Amino acid sequence: MEVERDHTPRKVGDPEPDDPTAITGGALMVRALRAEGVDCVFGIPGSSEIGFVDALVDEPALRYVLGLHEGPITAMAHGYATVSGRPAFVALHAVAGMANALGQIVNAALDRTPLVVVAGTQDTRLRGRGAFLESPGLSTLAQPYAKWTWDLLRADTIPDVVRHAFAMASTPPGGPVVLTVSKDMWHHAVPAAARQVEPRRLLRASAPHPDAVDHAVKQLLAAEMPLLLAGDELVQYGGMRQLVELAELLGAPVVGELATGHGRVSFPTRHPQYLGLFHGQRACPVPFDLLLDAGGRMFSEFDVAPDPIVRPGVPLLHLTVDASQIGRAFPVDTALIGDPAAGLTAMLRQVRGLLPPEHGDHRARRLARVASARAGLDAQRARRLTAEHATEGIPPARLAVALNDALSADAIVVTELITSDPFHSDYIDYHNGESGRLHVSSNGGAIGWGIGAACGAKLAAPGREVVLLSGDGSFQFGVQGLWTAARYQIPVLFVVWNNGGYQSNRHGLVKYRGRAVATGRYIGTELPMIDHVAIAGGYGVAGGRVRRVDELPAAIASGLVAVRAGRPFVLDVAIDRSGAAGTPGDDRFAVDTVTTADGRPASSRG
Repeated sequence: MEVERDHTPRKVGDPEPDDPTAITGGALMVRALRAEGVDCVFGIPGSSEIGFVDALVDEPALRYVLGLHEGPITAMAHGYATVSGRPAFVALHAVAGMANALGQIVNAALDRTPLVVVAGTQDTRLRGRGAFLESPGLSTLAQPYAKWTWDLLRADTIPDVVRHAFAMASTPPGGPVVLTVSKDMWHHAVPAAARQVEPRRLLRASAPHPDAVDHAVKQLLAAEMPLLLAGDELVQYGGMRQLVELAELLGAPVVGELATGHGRVSFPTRHPQYLGLFHGQRACPVPFDLLLDAGGRMFSEFDVAPDPIVRPGVPLLHLTVDASQIGRAFPVDTALIGDPAAGLTAMLRQVRGLLPPEHGDHRARRLARVASARAGLDAQRARRLTAEHATEGIPPARLAVALNDALSADAIVVTELITSDPFHSDYIDYHNGESGRLHVSSNGGAIGWGIGAACGAKLAAPGREVVLLSGDGSFQFGVQGLWTAARYQIPVLFVVWNNGGYQSNRHGLVKYRGRAVATGRYIGTELPMIDHVAIAGGYGVAGGRVRRVDELPAAIASGLVAVRAGRPFVLDVAIDRSGAAGTPGDDRFAVDTVTTADGRPASSRG
């Protein structure tokens, strides 16, 4: 009997179909991912990825986390990478999947989060024919925000390409890498000789150059009142403990990233020398004559400031793993390029050896000024709590305090609040104690990140309590992520800070003081009639609503009971529209009432 032969065209060098040592390109990708320590694939598959998905069947240790939309699922990988400290893997489908995920790839790039993103594309034998889902240059779609892009055209190169992709994504400063794989690569047979998979071996970033450290230390010791800024990199790469020690040794005040950047809180908030987020030199509660930015961005501006963020002539020292940030927007007197923990350790060593005999008195005077400033800030926050009376909804400060009282001491708090950011950073305690609360945020600006990021954080740290604090607009941009939370029973408490609108736009119109203020018509700012709890229920997630301050403790407690029992929960909290003048007008219209310029109906029912 004649055996039917496989007449599928093969590439030069491909093994014969009956080669007993051969495996498919899909199986080779699975092996390469396992060699990199990957245990989750975040994705939404399509026809271009069938060969890869099929290979996952025989590797149960590589969990597939399915989503309904590429935005939330890519954000999930982002949250996973942030909390785990390891690159995360995202599998997308063709140009549609890449386009849907692009906003979250931007966030990962700006947050320096290591992601390896793979998108399937059309068969190489159909390229150039205008086939369905063919996309010329798909690998370059995210190129402005990717550390490396590559179009993989040979299955036997998968181990080398994957190894390089993970190395590029995780080498400081981290970021996304984007690969495209033609769908025929997944089922191409690869012989044993071409499928050796070896794990990567990488070194961390090195310490800054000793000469730069020496110069920076001399500047620090010469300053009357140095200000230390705790940047995002201290959480990502380490260095928070060293900055605490340096601050205490010098008696210097510490601030967080510039408030407009929506960065992480990266310093113990109960520390007596911590003075909250940085708002520029004029607003700083302690006058300073030198700024050391340790792991920050110097600076992530939102608008043109009426005053210089730092007064000209004040020396700026910048310690960062990202050389591209040095002098990007502000002239830097001393650049310290390297690992922040190693850099701060080197600075500490030199500071101890160079402190003058009179340093004790100088340090005591600094600490007294810092203590006075801290007491003033604490009193201001206390007054705001007692004086803030909402005309409609719960004061955000009261919500933040209630959450601070209820959350576990080592909770992971993910925030996507935009205009409500000042409340969580002022009233929720972070990084206190050996395993204090961890703050996770994104300053990329593509909203809809929070739900996915919180789920990813919980997958990376299943033993820690995770809560998302999200504005109602941001919540709806990524709401499909609730389905993934329900499907895999990812127990996150999702707290919606619901002010019924896009408050950032409302604030912008108020500040603009144009026709919107004159007429009371704040176009494009209202989000009424959204039942967040009902939507959550449709995805399989239980929830509840809070409308009064006295309901908060019990409502938060019930949400935490569900989460601690292993179930996700949505808590919709009606908050006051803080900081907006007047009541925004209603800009709705009904289609049947729309008229043309001459007053006639624009449509009719015939």
